[in-house]
Amino acid sequence: MRWCTYDFNSNCGRIGRGYFELVFLTQTRKTLTMTYLLWKQWYANGARVFANYHLYKIPYMFVGSMKTFNSIREGVFGGDELWLNADSRSHSLAKIFVTNTLARSRKRDLIIYYTVQLLDSIDKRIKKVTDFMAIPYLNREETICTVTFLRGTSGKPATYMKTMYFFTDPVKQMYNTYEEVIPWPENEEESTYPEDGKIIFQESKDSEMKFFDSWDEAFAYAVDYYKKTRWLEKMLEG
Repeated sequence: MRWCTYDFNSNCGRIGRGYFELVFLTQTRKTLTMTYLLWKQWYANGARVFANYHLYKIPYMFVGSMKTFNSIREGVFGGDELWLNADSRSHSLAKIFVTNTLARSRKRDLIIYYTVQLLDSIDKRIKKVTDFMAIPYLNREETICTVTFLRGTSGKPATYMKTMYFFTDPVKQMYNTYEEVIPWPENEEESTYPEDGKIIFQESKDSEMKFFDSWDEAFAYAVDYYKKTRWLEKMLEG
């Protein structure tokens, strides 16, 4: 049984040498959709996942500082409420984030998914380099999410690209919907959490984090976890 369709075209959602992509998620259930996209990039494409919020059942690196964000390469980053760091009216970290980081990102083989409450709160330079906008909708029972992808950030019907669908129940177990994202400190060397910059696998918010020295070790552990627990198959069968 298929529980998702990853319906990007050949130029969207791929990681390649010198590749960079910004995808903006809006409307309700933004984090749910972003978490699914992060999981899919790992599960289907073997991508390294980075995030500024905690993930479960996905091997990833927690990004809790500008220093760590500046160091990530070759993968996909999920920035929940990214406006906390890139608000056009915020402190000096916004200038560093926009000018020093995004300007270099096209050489980092990196896809960035980000959510914001209002697109107007984001610096216009970020909006200008955002490639796609994803708009999720839930059915009445909140069991299926439909995601429409539009090119750019105008939201005009003429920019329509693709639509994808996924079951929501498995994804709800991959993040904590009540987690409050903490802005990165202005001091680039400071971190919001002790797990900043570490490769992690965590089964749930109530379980202990497991730390790994390499991505290969983390991926092997995650694959073995999926095989032994069959949690995904059980979710879909139930």
